Parts: sequence; C-alpha cells; structure tokens
Amino acid sequence: MLVNALDAKGYQPIEFSDHWADGVYNFANQQNYPTSGFNDVKKRSNPINRQMVAEIIAGADGVNYVGTNAIQYLLGKGLANGKVPG
Repeated sequence: MLVNALDAKGYQPIEFSDHWADGVYNFANQQNYPTSGFNDVKKRSNPINRQMVAEIIAGADGVNYVGTNAIQYLLGKGLANGKVPG
C-alpha cells in the first residue's frame, strides 16, 4: 500500500515467482525500507502491527528508527496521533 500511496518512481511491477508481492518487496528493499518478509517469504502473508507500520513509514521518510523510536518519530512529525483509549 505504501508503494502505491507514494506513487513511487522506479517501481516496476514484475511477475511474481514465489509470492504475489515479490516486486513490491524487491523495491522496498532497494529503497532500504524495513522489510521483515524480504528474506522470509512465509512472513509476507502475516499481518503487521502498528510498530512495524511506524518503522516502514519512518523508513519511507528517510530515517531508520525501530520500535518505540519509530512511533515517537511519527508522533513528533504529526504523522500519527497515537492510540485512542478503549
């Protein structure tokens, strides 16, 4: 979804060989976005949590933060408002 939302220059859809998202994972890896499924195709179909989303968005913004640092980065930049209680 991120690659589509950014209308990423240089992304070329390719026919998949092992997984339908091969092209996106290859592009994300080239852009140095965090991709836990790049080396493990089985992980590509697993849901991701908010922390992983924060890491991907921070990476797409050009910084390499992990865990709560990625979340704090998004909050500080106004890209997220935090979790709603309840």
